[in-house]
Amino acid sequence: MLKAWGWSVLGGLIHALSLLMLVAAALFISGSTPATGTVIDREGRGGGTQRLGRGRNSQTMVPVVAYRDDRGRMRRFVGTVALPEARVPTVGSQVPVRYQRLADGTMSARIDSVPEVWALPAFLAVFGAGFTGAGLLARRVVRQPGTRSRPVRPSGVPERAHAAQLLQRLRRPRR
Repeated sequence: MLKAWGWSVLGGLIHALSLLMLVAAALFISGSTPATGTVIDREGRGGGTQRLGRGRNSQTMVPVVAYRDDRGRMRRFVGTVALPEARVPTVGSQVPVRYQRLADGTMSARIDSVPEVWALPAFLAVFGAGFTGAGLLARRVVRQPGTRSRPVRPSGVPERAHAAQLLQRLRRPRR
């Protein structure tokens, strides 16, 4: 029962965090300015290479993007979602960008695509909901009568008769 409560609480916390992240992503999209950026470099990320079909290897990478803000200054940022090398835009490619000037004067920018903005919050929302559901299901199963562990006894033998058989075996003289 304690594990079921733990799963429920952990899932609820992860789910609450993901909902906050989803709200933050929505606020970023609503308060940001669209622009066009240029991929100026690609950086390797993750665990090195990934084995593809026909004996080819692919490294996971993220694009490095430069864009011009509303004041005409050139800005640069690194993407957040690592993809196989073949799926990352090539150097010189144009990509849609969203940026936002924060209250302290710094800039927050992302590539304007569904995986870059919504992937992590959506994944955590599903993961947290799954953990919460597993905890609630486990609590329900544990609450049902007959699920608590009982001493094992042969089927069809009443408990008193079973206890008497065990005592009789213990009283037998050993050879």
